Formats: sequence, structure tokens, C-alpha cells
Amino acid sequence: MGSSEEKGYGYNDVEAMGIGPGINEVHQATVDAIKKYIEEDVVTYFSTRWYMPEAVNYFAAFKQLCQNASDDVKTVFDNFRSRMQANIDNWRKQVEFEGGEQLEAVSDKTIEIDVTSIKEHNDNNAIYMDDELWSTNWVENQLTGESGVRNHIIKAIGEAVSDHTVGSFIGGEQNDAINNAMNGLAEVIAKIMDFLTVGENSLQSQIEVAKAKYEATAGAVKDKTYAGEGATEQYEAGANVEGGADETADHDTINAYEEAGETSGN
Repeated sequence: MGSSEEKGYGYNDVEAMGIGPGINEVHQATVDAIKKYIEEDVVTYFSTRWYMPEAVNYFAAFKQLCQNASDDVKTVFDNFRSRMQANIDNWRKQVEFEGGEQLEAVSDKTIEIDVTSIKEHNDNNAIYMDDELWSTNWVENQLTGESGVRNHIIKAIGEAVSDHTVGSFIGGEQNDAINNAMNGLAEVIAKIMDFLTVGENSLQSQIEVAKAKYEATAGAVKDKTYAGEGATEQYEAGANVEGGADETADHDTINAYEEAGETSGN
């Protein structure tokens, strides 16, 4: 419902149509915020701390997961647009406004995370984070805490909503729809964070899998070396880093987002 200081309550079709571009602008701001904070605070962080083939595989799966999340984000904005269009149609009927355009469609946008900084080796060394990462409460501080990635993204989206709201069309229905959309986006972001923090496919779990694998290889090499016979053969077998943790990343982790459920945005 719109308002006018001079004439009380009313409806302005031109200003109502201005919501369409605003929806797409907030949609773009949402995609940009997810990309920005994940690249800066997650990918860049690990690019200097985890050099292994498993790291490359893990972040390739995470990149795919974020791309998949693009559809859920679009659904949230599609639902918001539909509610606004229904509200506009109702106003047109009440004031007997003939004709009128439809709100512009929500365009496709992809959350494309750049993970090229994640490398298999650093000057021919493959390393993993040991106790430093988890002893500093990285998950809480960097991802889910008050100043973490999740809240940075939600704050950026909220600022975009404030910047692009069409003031003359704000009413109870629009405010409810905005709140509902924000809740839907929060659920999408939570599922992205869950990929990084929950279960056997979390960052911590996958690093532990890789760590155990390399420690086992080192132990086997040491045993064979001291035994003398067959040391070279054992080392070459143990140094094969294909398979293992990356198989989990290539299959289960890519589907983890969909398994977490769909976001309706209603």
C-alpha cells in the first residue's frame, strides 16, 4: 500500500513498477556478497594453509555447491516478485486501473566462486593445517560467529534491500514479503556454511582424512626404509595421492547441498 502526504493513501503504478529493477539489483547484490566473503575469508585463507590434491578436490566440490545454491537464491527472489505482482494486480483491480505492465522477470545469476588460488603444492611441498586451525576456533570466528562470513553476507543483503526499496509502495504486504525473503536467503546461506562446518564432508573432517592418509604413507615409507628391502617400491606406492578423500569430495560433497533440503522462500 502506498501513501501520499497530501492525499492520504493511494496507489501509483509507475512507482510500483520500480520494484522490478530493485528486485534484480538486490538479487545481484546477494550473489556478489556471497562470492566476496567466501572468496576473501574462506578460499584465500586456505590458499596459504592447505596445499594438497585433496584441498583442490574439496574446493572444486564447494565451488559446485555454491553454483547449485544459485537456483535457490533465484527462487527466493522469484517468490518475492510473485507476491509483489499479486499485490500490484490487487491494487489495480481496486482502483480500476486499466492495463499496466508486469514486473520484470528475475534474471539468472550464478554464484561463481574463484578457487584457483587453492593449489596441490607449494614449492613442491604438500602440507596441511595441523592444530593451529582448530585451536583458534576458526569455524566460529571466521564462519558462523558475530563477525564471521555468514553475518557479513546477511548484513550486506540487508543494506542492499534498504538501498533499493521503493518507498512509495511500502506496506504490510511488502514488509512481510521482504522479511520472508530475508529468512529464505538466510536458510540458503546456512546450508552453504553447513557444507563447510558439519559432518564428514566438513573442512575439518576432510583435512583430518588427508592428514591420516599422509601420516600412514609416511609411516609405511619409514618402516620399509629401515627394513631396507623394497623401500623404493613402497615409497612410490605410498606417494600415489589419487583417490581417497577426493572421491568423497567428488561424489558425496557435491550433492550435500541438495540433500540438506530445498528453500521455498515463501
